[in-house]
Amino acid sequence: MILRILIIFMSFSILLSCNKIKHNKYDEKLLISVDTLLTKTVEDVSIRNIQISIPKVWVKSSDKILDSLQKNNLSQTNIFKEIIPILAFNDSINKNFCLLSIYNNLESLDSFVEVLQNEITNKLKSDKMAVNYFSNNDLKISQMIIYNVDYINLKLIFQPEKKIYIFEYLVTNKYYKENIKTIESSIGQLKRRK
Repeated sequence: MILRILIIFMSFSILLSCNKIKHNKYDEKLLISVDTLLTKTVEDVSIRNIQISIPKVWVKSSDKILDSLQKNNLSQTNIFKEIIPILAFNDSINKNFCLLSIYNNLESLDSFVEVLQNEITNKLKSDKMAVNYFSNNDLKISQMIIYNVDYINLKLIFQPEKKIYIFEYLVTNKYYKENIKTIESSIGQLKRRK
């Protein structure tokens, strides 16, 4: 009888300990069907160690727009001050944007995402935010989706080496709904260059 109780107790303990095993939040692999006909790979000397793709019909934004984005970030008093936009792209009507920024401080990806999430939460008014974690093409990626009735800001945050990159789309809800396959194809091609 005591042996039976001991076996039941040990079995129950093993089951409980199995439930306590922590899985890495980046374990989920993102499987995206990529259509390369909808996108084009960005070739720029400022991004030698990563590959990004943007919607095929989008163009590189003017230096004036990039300068404006950089000045805006420098005027901030929080972590945004240290996030430097290095490339910007837009559609033909300048309503939808894609931006690649870099964060040079030596924080881990997780601690940066946590600080950024807190800063964004403090600034949100009626906007909503969702955060997801996954891996794609051997990159651990944190995804923040910030949205309201008009716009969606999709941030993909990853750290291929020491620097942290933020690849983001700021698009109208209408554009997002009509072009989700293009955006997904862009995300699916995000990877470390060898």
